[in-house]
Amino acid sequence: MKKTFTLLTALLMSSVLAFGQDILDVPPWDDTDPAILPLIDVIAGDTTDTGDRVSEDRVYRLERDGIYMITSTLFADYSFSLIATDGDGRPPLLISAKTAEGAVVLPFMKFLSNDEEYAFENIMFQAINTDLQQTIWTSALQFSGNNTRVTFDGCVLNGWTGRSTDFYGANNSVFFRDVIWRNVTHTDHPFVGQQIAFGPLDQDTLVIHNCTQFNANGYWLYHRSAMFDYVVIEHNTFYVTMTTLFALEHSVNLIFRSNLLYGVYALGDHPISRRDKWYTTDGLPLAHILVDAMADTVLAAGGLTEADRSILLTNNAWHTPQAIQDHYDANDTLTGPVWMNDRVQGMFDDDASYPLFVAENNVEIDPVFADADMDTWMTTETANAATEFMNHPPGAFWGTTSTMRNYDSRTGIDQDLLIVPWPLAEGNLEITEASLLTAGHDGLPVGNLNWDPTLRAQYRLPGEPGVGIENQLQNSMGFSITQNYPNPFSHETMIGYSLSNAADVTISVYNVLSQKVATLVNEYRDAGEYSVRWDAADMPAGIYTYRIEADGLAQTRKMMLVK
Repeated sequence: MKKTFTLLTALLMSSVLAFGQDILDVPPWDDTDPAILPLIDVIAGDTTDTGDRVSEDRVYRLERDGIYMITSTLFADYSFSLIATDGDGRPPLLISAKTAEGAVVLPFMKFLSNDEEYAFENIMFQAINTDLQQTIWTSALQFSGNNTRVTFDGCVLNGWTGRSTDFYGANNSVFFRDVIWRNVTHTDHPFVGQQIAFGPLDQDTLVIHNCTQFNANGYWLYHRSAMFDYVVIEHNTFYVTMTTLFALEHSVNLIFRSNLLYGVYALGDHPISRRDKWYTTDGLPLAHILVDAMADTVLAAGGLTEADRSILLTNNAWHTPQAIQDHYDANDTLTGPVWMNDRVQGMFDDDASYPLFVAENNVEIDPVFADADMDTWMTTETANAATEFMNHPPGAFWGTTSTMRNYDSRTGIDQDLLIVPWPLAEGNLEITEASLLTAGHDGLPVGNLNWDPTLRAQYRLPGEPGVGIENQLQNSMGFSITQNYPNPFSHETMIGYSLSNAADVTISVYNVLSQKVATLVNEYRDAGEYSVRWDAADMPAGIYTYRIEADGLAQTRKMMLVK
């Protein structure tokens, strides 16, 4: 597996614009007009007389507030993208209808080829079918190819109880931005879920930011027994899950920061779950953060050792709400999750074996959601369902519970769950705890930033152009320094800085012992924007800090060098 990354290039290419602008508008379903073809028929039939695709750069555009019935599964061996028209209306709603034989259509789409690109922008995928049923272990989209690039931007995946996006191939690069997974619940099994699932094959890149998982049973992210080269998970909100949030133990380079985890693992941990290793491979207590040593054969295949792995775990917040804590307390065999169990904590404490593992500025605190009524209803329903699951005979913790916990149905059992309300019933999950409003790694609030468009616009991924929150720092200090790019890096990296006034500037690099190892800038500079390169080819792998000093003030950031 490669050990250097071009994240900025990947991000730029992930946009739907990478497919060009050959747009085909597709009208929504209309049962009074037989001339309007179902969506899948339009896509599958978009070919020439010879059977070739009309355009390799085709973009299919759907109408906001429109409903698109899925009457057959699309099998695609070509790249394409699916986007919505501009506006503030509900994203185009894709719903599972029936085949001519009366069977529910699942999955919606299967993508078969290697080296393809797929983009989905502002689309809503609905798992509840036209019979108002939610089938267990349902899947929306399946990707079988290797080396694919898949982007989800502003999408909503509603009610998918089994691998809503499933990746069977290897070396894929996947990007989720401003995505919402919601109501991923079922009465018969606490582990249904696995919203983002990868088979046991090595993967390339996964970037997830400003997303929300709202009200779920099982896994949100699942990848085991193989390596993930580069993963960024930051500024996401994970609101109430019954069991495991993610299994991502074998990341080579992982940035997990500025996330909010609330009411996760509501079912709890108990002697049977530890004995049967529900949550951890070694039966240790349940923890929010689960990483593990990688098999020697897996590391050797990638030309790596454990010392080459880097995990940056910073500026996250977590909390167990009172209703779920009461569920734990009512059963003396139950415990809630810890932040790290002894094994994981031991890995972060072992600087000799894991020199690039960093965990800091992670806090346990109640975020205090602005929508208190929503929070009370959701946590109480989840605690009640967890108690019902636990009241089954020992070892049989999946049986029917009396509450579906679908938040759209909270106003009455007769509500039509097929047409998802817009705006979404749960609103924006705004938090009010003052200490968390600037607790992110970038000075922004912890969790999904979409509740405040101004703050969302300031967010920048590692290496992404723009300064975002740096503008505020520069206004108050007269200068700013940006996060180096790439980071982590294996040879050299670039550091950007800005001056609002002319000044004598020094930029220095320090190792973990606070010893200065390089001076990159030491001179008078006029006001403006600058960048400087650090060639670290002769330096040992590890964590370094770089510091800018000007006008008697200083600002410091961290970076990771991997070999």
